Amino acid sequence: MNYGYVIKRNDNDYIVNVDLENVNSGYSVVPKDVDPYNLYEIEDVKLYCTLNPDKVLAQHPKEQEEQKKEEIKRLKQYLFDTDYAVIKCSEQNLDLGTEYPRLKEKRQEARTRINELESTLQ
Repeated sequence: MNYGYVIKRNDNDYIVNVDLENVNSGYSVVPKDVDPYNLYEIEDVKLYCTLNPDKVLAQHPKEQEEQKKEEIKRLKQYLFDTDYAVIKCSEQNLDLGTEYPRLKEKRQEARTRINELESTLQ
């Protein structure tokens, strides 16, 4: 049986026939003792996943993209919220790294992470 793309939530909870363009697509497969009316056998889905690891996803790609966008938004807000220190140092001819060494490091980490995330968005 071909289940297409499969999201593996855990060892006993899968979503089969996932459409990569539609977050709400697919059919949930759980053991028969959980849902006796399930169309598919959990063991068949597990075997399919073992034989087709390239079709197994941890979560829907569109959900991953939304999470990345949210993280970027949060990091940019952090940079905005800490701009006061950069402005203060600039106005007073102070070195940010000397005055606020941890802040400078954290801001650089945030910029690096934003660049990493933005480079992976489609």
